[in-house]
Amino acid sequence: MVSPRIAIFGAGAIGVYLASRLHLSGQAVTLVTRPGSSLPPVIDFEEGACLRKISVDFQVPADAPYKHDFVIVTTKAQDLPVALPLIRPWLDADGHLVIAQNGLPWWFLDHLEEGTVLRAVDPDGSLLREINLARTLSCVVFKSVERLAGGHIRALVTDGDRFVLGCPAIAHSPAAAQLADILAQAGLQAETAEDITVPLWEKLLGNVVLNPLSAISGLDIGNLLADHDHRARLVAGIEEARAVARAWGLPPGSTPDQRLLRTAKVAASGTFRTSMLQDREAGRTLELEPILGSVRELARRRGVPTPTLDSFHAAARHLSI
Repeated sequence: MVSPRIAIFGAGAIGVYLASRLHLSGQAVTLVTRPGSSLPPVIDFEEGACLRKISVDFQVPADAPYKHDFVIVTTKAQDLPVALPLIRPWLDADGHLVIAQNGLPWWFLDHLEEGTVLRAVDPDGSLLREINLARTLSCVVFKSVERLAGGHIRALVTDGDRFVLGCPAIAHSPAAAQLADILAQAGLQAETAEDITVPLWEKLLGNVVLNPLSAISGLDIGNLLADHDHRARLVAGIEEARAVARAWGLPPGSTPDQRLLRTAKVAASGTFRTSMLQDREAGRTLELEPILGSVRELARRRGVPTPTLDSFHAAARHLSI
């Protein structure tokens, strides 16, 4: 049986991590990089106590496409509308687009109210109109990875690390099961979800507060949790997000203590900066609207007050270029 052709579109921390793990397992994989911005020929790949060098001979610039069965998109979520025309030539006609991005995906509100566009993620509705959801998977990443200076990828090893796959249009997707098997063969904890909105919201409960507050404060997650006032704001923001979920008839997800317990486990594994703090320090645009703006949009549509999340959004917006 011929192995599926897999491309990872985006050479950020998660993209390089996934491509490296698949490459190390013997899976044919292509890491799609921004033209003129390739990785060094050899990178340092650190996971837990293991540090090795990897020859990145599987990277190809985005302007030299060829067809793949799965294209896993790991770019920043706000970049998807602009990136989509560049992604399409990489995807076989019978292939699957796999979204492994932070925040809520463009189809989330349509899933709750058919035909309704989530403007925070899809301002002109083009993603909802143009992307075939039957050939789309969401990959929810519960894994803490940083791309450090140069070609150094650092991944923490934490209880609860996993990759959850599901199709928004098909409850039991054979493609999701196939890709989960491939990730498992690469040594990753991978599973499928009948309703992918549940793990999407569970991850969002952490991101919606930890990402903006870390960017605002400049603190890594360990120091963020250790500060009494910051922790109280984290708890308040999670409760607001849970209220939004209830207003839409969604499972609210973990309690603040439960959700922050995983964060504490990540912090215990090593110093870790959220993706939004990494972006702030690197002078990149923050993923503010997909992570925070999307929840506020859902809240406004149901009249749910979110004063803590609103304050995070107002403060973080001034940091984003």
